[in-house]
Amino acid sequence: MFKKFVVVVLACVLVLSLFSFSANASDAMHDKPVYFSKGEVKNAEIPFKGHNTTAVVAGDVLKLGFTGVADPGIEIKMVENVDTNTYKVLAFKVMKTYDQTIKGEIYYNEKGLAAVGGKSVKFDYTESTDWQWIFINMEGKGNVGYLRFDVFEDAPSTDTLAYVAGFGFFKTQADAEAYANSEYGENLGKRIDDVGFPVEAWFSKTGDFHVGTWINQHPEGEPGYFWTKFNANSSFMGINIFLFGHDTEESYATWKLFKYDKNIEKTLQSEPAATGDLSCIGNNWYLIRFNKQEKGQYLFYLEYTGGEYLVVGNHEEPVGEGLIEYGTNANYSAADKRYMTGSIFFEENESGIYYVPIVADEPETIPSTGDVSLIGYAAMAFISVLIKKKKY
Repeated sequence: MFKKFVVVVLACVLVLSLFSFSANASDAMHDKPVYFSKGEVKNAEIPFKGHNTTAVVAGDVLKLGFTGVADPGIEIKMVENVDTNTYKVLAFKVMKTYDQTIKGEIYYNEKGLAAVGGKSVKFDYTESTDWQWIFINMEGKGNVGYLRFDVFEDAPSTDTLAYVAGFGFFKTQADAEAYANSEYGENLGKRIDDVGFPVEAWFSKTGDFHVGTWINQHPEGEPGYFWTKFNANSSFMGINIFLFGHDTEESYATWKLFKYDKNIEKTLQSEPAATGDLSCIGNNWYLIRFNKQEKGQYLFYLEYTGGEYLVVGNHEEPVGEGLIEYGTNANYSAADKRYMTGSIFFEENESGIYYVPIVADEPETIPSTGDVSLIGYAAMAFISVLIKKKKY
């Protein structure tokens, strides 16, 4: 029995290794390649949308679609810088549905910076609609922790699709080609799930916002927090919020997504469906990604954990009456309306309706004998007894 167990475990490890970009990681490849596994982005942050581009992780690949043809692209914010004096070659595995040769472009910069003119490299695709590897010489480009993948100079049409299995930095062209031709490189991106592109639906009335709620200012002895409750009418995989922070000093927060359970207190004591940490510097949108969650009632919770200050962007109105609730212990006038500003990325549904009315909390205590509703409870109990008797 033990031998069978060991064999099964070894087989599972072997199968998993075949589909992981990092499985054959060695000194020849930087140890933080960007790849995709079970619907998640590994070692980078990639938004759901870019310039004329929409993106979704579909199994073990990044699926890219195009909302316009002019210069489509998507940002890739890597978890750390790569020294291109050591790791000189950027390699990535890509597939396109367009069967002609076409050009693409990669912009690069240090972690925390963005695309600028003069820091880009163009490349050529082959005619093939099969998987192909692209190799780009990055020697002397300095530290690279940001990429903007301009998939095509101009997309052939908005019906075109592209798929990316991963990006990695290698010491030499020979190292990159050896990996591409290995069993690991061959199997990279084999699993492509049938996943639709996400639809962004605001939970605040518009994208406009006020300066917001200072969650670093809160009652002593309590963590500063802000939560938003919603009832999702479709599965979803990301939340976008706006945070204000210090221009040069980082602030920190923890976020948690809970499947709602009867009331706020019980929900916050439960195990979150997803959780993570974020750091904030300056004033920016923050995309929070997680595994796909099924439709239902949820609570998104943001807690300040340290740093200079942290302000949640707010709006005076939610997307609709009875669709959003919020709560915070930040120090501001209770009469103010401070709905969190943001949006959720849903799987598209036929109705086009993504928020439905919130279900009221269940009572936390049994009514006392003086409560009129006790009559209802008593009546239901009596009916229940009659039904049980009838069954026998």
